[in-house]
Amino acid sequence: MISEKNVSDALAYLAVGGSAEAEAGHLAAERARERREAEVFLSVAGSVRDREMRVRLDDEYQQLLADEHAAKVELTKAKAREKGADKICEIWRTLNANARAAERVR
Repeated sequence: MISEKNVSDALAYLAVGGSAEAEAGHLAAERARERREAEVFLSVAGSVRDREMRVRLDDEYQQLLADEHAAKVELTKAKAREKGADKICEIWRTLNANARAAERVR
C-alpha cells in the first residue's frame, strides 16, 4: 500500500529536480574526457591510429573514462529512482480516484 509518507518523499525528490544533478554530473564527466582525448590526440605526431592508441594509453584519460562510467551509473540509478517516484504518484492518484468513485456509488 502507498502511504502518505511515500507520496511525500516521492514528490520531494521530484521537486528538487530528480535526476537533473546526476545528468549534469555525467555531462561534465563526458566533456572532461572528450577534452583530454582531444588534448592528447593533438599533442602526438603520427598516423590517426597511432594518435588514437596514445589517447587510450594516457593515464589521465583512463581516469576520466572511469569517472565518466561512474557518473553514468549514478545517472542510471537517479533515473530509476525518478521513474519510481513518478510511479508512486501515479498509483496514489489512481487509488484516490478509485476511492472517490466508490464514494459516489454509495
